[in-house]
Amino acid sequence: MTGRPLALLLLVLGAVLLLGRVVEGIDYERGDFVSVSSRAQYGGKRTKWQDLLWRHCPKFGQNAVVAVPVPEPFEWSPGDTYKIMLGFDNHRVHTTWAEVLGRSLRQRFPKKDLLVPMLEVSFDFAGKNIRAVRSQVVPVPQDYLPAHPTLIGEFQNDGVWPKHVLIRYTWRDVSGVDVHVGLYLVFVVGGLPAVALMVKALLASNVTQLLEDTEEEDDQGVLDEGIERDVSQAVTHTGTSQGLTHQRHAAARSPAAAAPPPMMAPAPGGNAPLPPPIGTRRPLPAQPARGIKAD
Repeated sequence: MTGRPLALLLLVLGAVLLLGRVVEGIDYERGDFVSVSSRAQYGGKRTKWQDLLWRHCPKFGQNAVVAVPVPEPFEWSPGDTYKIMLGFDNHRVHTTWAEVLGRSLRQRFPKKDLLVPMLEVSFDFAGKNIRAVRSQVVPVPQDYLPAHPTLIGEFQNDGVWPKHVLIRYTWRDVSGVDVHVGLYLVFVVGGLPAVALMVKALLASNVTQLLEDTEEEDDQGVLDEGIERDVSQAVTHTGTSQGLTHQRHAAARSPAAAAPPPMMAPAPGGNAPLPPPIGTRRPLPAQPARGIKAD
């Protein structure tokens, strides 16, 4: 009864530590490449994750701007909405769906500014780990256009593919706000009451099971005694009935029972008198009358 709660407690603590490790992610050194995967959404379809080249990936803790090619979608028509999503650190963190092509994007920004859309991706990191990522689509600043002159023609002409989307990576150090310790505190504070409730429930269930087993054993003992008493009575009754039946059969097979009733001996020279019927009185013998002398 003490082994199960202890094992459950160790299991919960192990799960908390494992979850904390998953939240923590990969350890990076400053300047290390962070793997990036992308997927697209258009025309009610979504593509699978595809890894980007290293020159399109950010470096840990370093701001940068890259131009990521967007291949021509299958069954694409001008004016359709095209969205992309980026995943980092083996898909542990990812951006929301960002619209880089479409009519709604043209209506959102002034026409003079919508020369090339740019995706801003901001990372929050602490120590050697990525904590969070945010993204938004903004017009490309004018000072970026001289370094990317071909991008304007690509987005002004719907028939030119592939198109390149500028992605600006920025990093923010949040080591002052120890998110990792806060998560551990949340898990511990929330996990200890849950563990206490589980242990209490296990102890209560074990006590209840013990009481039920004791009651079942008592009921089974009473039931066994009743069954033994009924069986003994049935055996006694059966033996008595068999004895009476045996006596009856023996009496029926005895010679006295089989012999006919005795007959009265016949009188000499005549027929044998019949016995009087059962239930009738025999006549008394005749006696001489008193006071008369016989001749």
